[in-house]
Amino acid sequence: MAQQIPPTASLDAARTQLRLVRRELVDERAAFDQFCKRAERLSVDGAHATVAPDPTCAASVRPDDDGLAAVRRAYETTVMAVPHYRDAYDDPYTTHLAAELGSQLARTVRRATMLTPELRARIVDAASTAHERRVDRIRTIDAELATLDRTEQLALDLLDAVAATATATAHERSRVTHIERRCRDRMAARESILDHESTGIVADLYEDEPGVDPVLTTLETVLARVAEWTTKRDEPAD
Repeated sequence: MAQQIPPTASLDAARTQLRLVRRELVDERAAFDQFCKRAERLSVDGAHATVAPDPTCAASVRPDDDGLAAVRRAYETTVMAVPHYRDAYDDPYTTHLAAELGSQLARTVRRATMLTPELRARIVDAASTAHERRVDRIRTIDAELATLDRTEQLALDLLDAVAATATATAHERSRVTHIERRCRDRMAARESILDHESTGIVADLYEDEPGVDPVLTTLETVLARVAEWTTKRDEPAD
């Protein structure tokens, strides 16, 4: 007899996926933070770029680098040095710079002959924006993880209520009905989010499985089990 898949399997898989993505985003957030700090410390005297002493991190820019080379070295040793870079991106410097800081700025960096104060400020501002994108994404993932936890508890509450109805008392049936209604309300709220969100934030979290939502999948599964229980309960005794 095949083993029945746990009703919360979709939630478990989603949590695993989201935690992996979150770990990568945390690394990237820290990398952009370090890059911004190093870029801000680059001198812009036109001939050479150096870094001021910083006891919190090892200098990764050589004093004899010109400013633009120093920017590249700082970017490669921070943003492009995250553990998952090769697996997730594996892009050359100019390609990744364009993807994160914008194609126009990347083109300016590529064509520039020196690191001016204005160009350095633009680089730091764009990197700060990339950093904030990670902050926002992590916040979204944390909110989704909390939603998955609440959904799991609701699903387990319903299954426990059904399992406790061996005697089928009025109180026990009422509890099942109440939790079942909460599940359906949760499903309606989730469907509303998926239908109306302008940026597809929630759906985008599960881009590897388009059209599959772990919250809806889990609630549909447990409600189907309740329906089976109801059918069996109402069957006339032989």
